[in-house]
This record gives sequence, structure tokens and C-alpha cells, in this order.
Amino acid sequence: MPSIDPSLSSLTLNTSEDGLRYLQGYVDTPDINGGQVYVSVQVLADSRDNEAATAAFTRIMQDLGTWIGKATAYLEDLYRSDPDVLGCDASFQLPAGVPLVGGPEVIFHGEEDWSILFEQGVFPICEPYGIMVNFQDGEVADFTDLSGVEDD
Repeated sequence: MPSIDPSLSSLTLNTSEDGLRYLQGYVDTPDINGGQVYVSVQVLADSRDNEAATAAFTRIMQDLGTWIGKATAYLEDLYRSDPDVLGCDASFQLPAGVPLVGGPEVIFHGEEDWSILFEQGVFPICEPYGIMVNFQDGEVADFTDLSGVEDD
């Protein structure tokens, strides 16, 4: 079992309006996002589930660049196969030399259920809140369109 990432100890415990608890804060990521990525790790009721989720956190954060690459490749493939779902009409062109998404935040819901929220992106549906790519069992599962979400 991998060692527990010490950066979890620097996170703050917060409770959402619906009673779920999360460890949240910035984690050092030397080669990604200017050196820090915001993370949110759901604290589960069962301590064994928390241990598994913590191990997944450590494993995923150690290879975050690869996961960001998988999410980006997924969005590019989606754009090429079904641009409408990303809000792209016939006049939309991918900008050259610009990353498709940026400003990653990582949200852990459990051991194999987590997401990367990209605060920015080139696709129309990325305005104004970004786009979330969801992972399940080590693979990209789908994405969440945040364009219609109201800011509380």
C-alpha cells in the first residue's frame, strides 16, 4: 500500500450544506498549474473507505499530469466526434497553440470516483464555470457541463 500523502494534513476540513465533509486546500504540484492544485477529498463515514480513498488520492496526485492528459485527450476526441455537446457550431475552430483546458482542480468522491474540474477551456460550454471530466475505475467516464450551473 502506498504511503499516505503528507499534503492531506495541510488541508482544511469543511462541511457542505448537505452535510458531506471534505478535506480541501492546495497541494503542491511542482510541474502542474504553477506549482499548486486545489483538491477536495470527501471524508467518508467508514474508515476503511477513507483509507482506500486516501491511497487513491496519493496514487492519482503522483501521476496527475497523466490524468490531465487523459482528460484533455477525451475532450479533444469528443470535440472531433460530437462538437455540439461542447457547444461548438460549424464556425468553431480549435485555437492553435493554446491548451484546450486549464486551471485544474481535483475532486475525490471515493476510491475510484473522482473528477478534474478545469476552470478554463476553449470550448463554449466552459463559460463561465469551466468543465468537469469525471473518472471512474481508472478511466474517463464522462464530463459535466457546468455552463448552466447557477453560482450560489
